[in-house]
Amino acid sequence: MSMRVFVTAADLQSFSEAAKALGISAPMVGKHINALEDHLGITLFHRTTRRMDMSDLGRVYYERCVAILNDVDATDVLVKELSHDVSGTLRITMPVLFGKRLIAPILFSALKNYENLNLDLYFDDSAPDILTERFDLAIRSGFSSLRQGFASRHLISFR
Repeated sequence: MSMRVFVTAADLQSFSEAAKALGISAPMVGKHINALEDHLGITLFHRTTRRMDMSDLGRVYYERCVAILNDVDATDVLVKELSHDVSGTLRITMPVLFGKRLIAPILFSALKNYENLNLDLYFDDSAPDILTERFDLAIRSGFSSLRQGFASRHLISFR
């Protein structure tokens, strides 16, 4: 929070304007700035009753804080988007009978919960090249010899 208070105060060149923008009191802005200065052992702002100027080290710290806060904000947005909305196209290949009888009904049922997800299903009893054909998931029956780097998991016994 103190880093965001510092950047806001620097952008607005005023503790009182920063306080308004952040919804806190001007003395609280001062406390955040003082705590940062104590922690860093430097002066971030040269302050008088009429004026506030950023120190040279304050400018260096400001540039890094802006970059860090932008990364934090972008990460927050990304995580919120990923946690709420599954989207895109999922390409899956599977054996014909197994896929149509067992897997497809489960996938179509699950699809109702994800309106932005599209399924691209390939029903084929031969084993396609997963990489070349760019499949996200391959469901195969029997024992397969996967290339190194692929993960496999036993799903179900099916006769």
